[in-house]
Amino acid sequence: MADPVAWPLVYLPFFAEHGTWNEGLESNVIDFPVEVGPAKRRRRTYLPSTRVQFQRIISSDHLTIFLDFYENDLQSGVLNFTAIDPRTGDSTEYQFLQVPTWRDVSPGYWRLQFSLRKVNLPAVT
Repeated sequence: MADPVAWPLVYLPFFAEHGTWNEGLESNVIDFPVEVGPAKRRRRTYLPSTRVQFQRIISSDHLTIFLDFYENDLQSGVLNFTAIDPRTGDSTEYQFLQVPTWRDVSPGYWRLQFSLRKVNLPAVT
């Protein structure tokens, strides 16, 4: 697998608009149906997975930089990237879960939204 690409921090700060950072654990459990009685529950994997969603308002120039980074550097979101986690301050690897969306908020400014998964987190002990 290819090494993660660094977020273009010099051109595009990686931070969420205040109050929009949503983070939570993804389900690590799978249910298997049985003929009679409740489903059997099993742990899916021993590696934790965290989903992150946020939005931010950016300028048209920053949107162009972001789209170039997403479409070219990350090959339309196929490759992972690294950025500083705003909550922990650690360098963290992320992958896109969905295609990013944006909408206009005022002339020259856009509200960018996307969902990410933190990958390669240390196992919970």
